[in-house]
Amino acid sequence: MRLLAFVVLCVSIPCYAINTTHEKCINSFTRDIYYRYYLTQRCQESVELLKKNPNIWKTIDFDNIEAGIFENIIVKEKAGLIQKNHTSQHFIELWHQMKSLRHVDDSSFHQDFIKLLFMIYKSIEQPAAQKASSLVTAPYSIERMLSSIDMHIDKLRSNVPKRSSSEYALSDSSSITTDDIALNYYLIQRLDKSIKLLSIMHQDLAASRIGWFDHAMCNIGINFSHERINYCFNQMSMHKNLAPFLHTWQEYARFRHAGDAHFLKEMLMMLFAVYKDLLFVKITEETEEFITSEMSTILDLYEHVNELPLDEILHAIDITTDKLLLLQSMDKKVKQSWDQQYPVLFHTFLALPIAYLIIKTCAL
Repeated sequence: MRLLAFVVLCVSIPCYAINTTHEKCINSFTRDIYYRYYLTQRCQESVELLKKNPNIWKTIDFDNIEAGIFENIIVKEKAGLIQKNHTSQHFIELWHQMKSLRHVDDSSFHQDFIKLLFMIYKSIEQPAAQKASSLVTAPYSIERMLSSIDMHIDKLRSNVPKRSSSEYALSDSSSITTDDIALNYYLIQRLDKSIKLLSIMHQDLAASRIGWFDHAMCNIGINFSHERINYCFNQMSMHKNLAPFLHTWQEYARFRHAGDAHFLKEMLMMLFAVYKDLLFVKITEETEEFITSEMSTILDLYEHVNELPLDEILHAIDITTDKLLLLQSMDKKVKQSWDQQYPVLFHTFLALPIAYLIIKTCAL
């Protein structure tokens, strides 16, 4: 991870304004490290699912995992052992080699690892009569196999739209560039504080039952044209909580949408819109004076959010995040002050429900 962070710093900053001609400055070893990191992030969820659910291995038809279709000698050997022993041990050993960046410059190693993972998931779906050759009938690209694995995982989750395999982007692996991976990594780190705050706000809204979505989200004023973002927005409006956005962010954090500029732009627009509305919900007469100077800036940025480049949308998210953090800390101080000034009254109110339950239980 430290090595990756160092490599990120070596790329021209800001990453979101990088020019494709800068690719000449990145040597092949650096590109290999970036690409292997991308693949491990893409595979993390699917591998963890296999590790945490040993019963899945009981549903696999191991005759379909035919070692002869692999080119890489290491993967071929492990695939043969998997077929023979019917255990996950040899697959996990391959996964450790992937994560530890072994054979990082060997394209056949990661190509065959993805192929093996793809075959495992397809073998779970296919009838036992299907042969290994029918599972991989064409030289599928890495991205196509990863998309197929995503589709299987999505079937197990309720927070994503159910789509057919033809609706997934079946692009060639070469379409994911070093710049795409660097930008994805940069934004995950850049928005870490904002997403953590959003998780806290999600819990607070659920606990307080504030009807924010009834008057804010449904009239957000932005039309989202990306299918995944539009679905996320509709789910947020339907369920009246922030969980769909947090799930969508997790997809991005797993690099599932790396290289999709349309998705990225609209995801940031939605995050800014959510924060803008949350800020208005949190403002009271006592706190208004602390953020009045920034409100006109926030509203002006929001009015032109469709036209803003990524760096300015990030700046807008920074402003709203910092102000929400300020209001959160002020609320916390007010609560602590109230508890300290009226400790007897506070603990009396806290004890009343407990006393009532004790008396009622004794009466029975």
